[in-house]
Amino acid sequence: MNALNFLIVAVAATAFTGILFADANAYVLAMLALTAAVMYIKRKNINVLHIGGIVLITALLEYVIILLVPLRGDIPTVYWGTFIFGAQILICYITIRVLVLRTYLSRKYLIKYNSDKVGDVNLTHAEGILAGTYRIITIVMWLALAEYILRNLDQLGINNEISNLFQNWRFVYDNYEFAIYPLRAFVSGVVLSMLFVTKLDTERLEKKQPA
Repeated sequence: MNALNFLIVAVAATAFTGILFADANAYVLAMLALTAAVMYIKRKNINVLHIGGIVLITALLEYVIILLVPLRGDIPTVYWGTFIFGAQILICYITIRVLVLRTYLSRKYLIKYNSDKVGDVNLTHAEGILAGTYRIITIVMWLALAEYILRNLDQLGINNEISNLFQNWRFVYDNYEFAIYPLRAFVSGVVLSMLFVTKLDTERLEKKQPA
C-alpha cells in the first residue's frame, strides 16, 4: 500500500472510529451508505462492485445482529450472548472465505450470466487487506466469546467454587470497543480507498504478470 492509499485509509478509519464510539447503529448505517456510494461511483468497475457487495452484505448482516440484541426475551443471558457472538463469528468466516475466492467467484458469476466483463476481473489491493482485517476481528470475537462464557459459567450449571473464579473476567469486554471499532473503521477506509486506487493497482498487477 503506497502513501496515498495509507493516508486515505487512515483518515477514513479515524473518522469512522469517531462515529463508532458515538453510536454503533450510526456506524453501520454510515458504512452501508459509504459502501453503496462507492459502488455507485465505481459502478463500471466490476472488481469494486463485487468487493463492495461483499462488504455491504456483511454490514447488513451485522446490522441485523445489532437489531436482535434487545430481543432476548426469556432466553438465558449466556445462551443469547453466545448466539450473538457466534453469529458474528460465522459472518466473518464466510466473508473471509468469499474475499479469498473473490476473483474466482466473480468470474464464475459473470460466465454464468454471459457477461462481457469476465476479462475485467482482477485481484486488487482490497481483498487481502479486508480478509486480514476480518481475521483479526474474528480473533477478538473468539476471545470475547470465551471470556463471556467463562464469566457466566454459573448459568451453565457449573458449581460456584469454579464459576466464581471467572466472574470478574472483563478484560476483553471492557476493551472490546477499543479493539473492534478501529478495525471496522479500517474496513470503511479500505472501501473508500477503492475510489482512488483500484484501477492503478490492477494495472500494476497486470504488468507484473508474465507474458
